[in-house]
Amino acid sequence: MINFMKKIIFLVVFSVLLSFPALAAEQKSKVLIDDSGLKQAANSDDMKDRQQPEDREATSASPRYGQDSEIKDQPVQIQNKGISAEQVRDGAKNFWDSIQAEPKAETAQDLKLLILEKKQELAREFELVGNKVKQKVFKNQNVVREAVHALVAAENLAFGIGPQISAIAQEFNNSAEKIIQAEERIQARSKIRSFFFGGDLKAALELKDEIEKNKSRIQELRRLESDCDCEQEILEIIQEQVGNLEQEQYRLEQLARKQTESRGLFGILLSWFKR
Repeated sequence: MINFMKKIIFLVVFSVLLSFPALAAEQKSKVLIDDSGLKQAANSDDMKDRQQPEDREATSASPRYGQDSEIKDQPVQIQNKGISAEQVRDGAKNFWDSIQAEPKAETAQDLKLLILEKKQELAREFELVGNKVKQKVFKNQNVVREAVHALVAAENLAFGIGPQISAIAQEFNNSAEKIIQAEERIQARSKIRSFFFGGDLKAALELKDEIEKNKSRIQELRRLESDCDCEQEILEIIQEQVGNLEQEQYRLEQLARKQTESRGLFGILLSWFKR
């Protein structure tokens, strides 16, 4: 009798909950239609005619960076163009080729300058990504890209381990592509979907797979550090970048764990029903 009542209660609750997403979608559709009408009215010819010539000129010529920008005079410059998140992601696939083509550092001061320039370049690219979800993902993965670039740039200064750390850096770069795609799906998951169905288990498993591989790579980098016949300053820079990679793996671990532990309302109901 108790099991029968559980089934009845579960079916009723399940039916009611299923109606919520449909109602939300219908309401969202109405809002989009109304919003579309407002946008059409706002973009009418009458509105365009009201814009003063000087206003149009100021709008089209407004710079992204002011004259007082701290990084405007740096050697690495990026043109002020509207770059979509997809273009940034596609460009990331060529990131390895781009840093391979760049000059390697010959002194510790050279290495520091190259790291600073790459950090500023990536920061500017990040500012040109309009989507907030993608901004968050790329900001996190820029930590990895900075480390990859630094390890490659230090190749000629890390005597005895230069080629090895460069090869591991390439593996990290390839891994970053997969991590970006998995984390985008997690960050873009709607709150309603997460509430009912829990976290994105598939994306979380993909992250865990890359995390385990990256942990092995970090262990290898730590082992290589002891074999580095280089200046103490160079060794400290390498150790700092490897530490940044470790912190990023920890962040990804927490993100993946949160996704796997989030069962959602349906998961909780099913668990209760199976008792």
